[in-house]
Amino acid sequence: MIEAVAESITALALIAMHREPLGSARATFGDWPEMASGTLFWRVIAVVAFALLLAGVVQLVRYRLLKHAHRDHTVAAVHHEIVAPHKTEE
Repeated sequence: MIEAVAESITALALIAMHREPLGSARATFGDWPEMASGTLFWRVIAVVAFALLLAGVVQLVRYRLLKHAHRDHTVAAVHHEIVAPHKTEE
């Protein structure tokens, strides 16, 4: 997110110097909010996609390591814990 903010501030400075391109023309201060929000949106999408991919890889590796170590009972216990969490007494 810091990178998106830095990029947006840099774009703002370049717009002030009339050096920021927007297609084949130069960007104006009126174009900046859309440019900044688009940059932030795509950075968030990239981070979320990477986090989901990483979570999937971690789960796959953990499962494969447990299977390789012949700890099927641990795999079953973890699966059971996820499907039916313990109920707390009130």
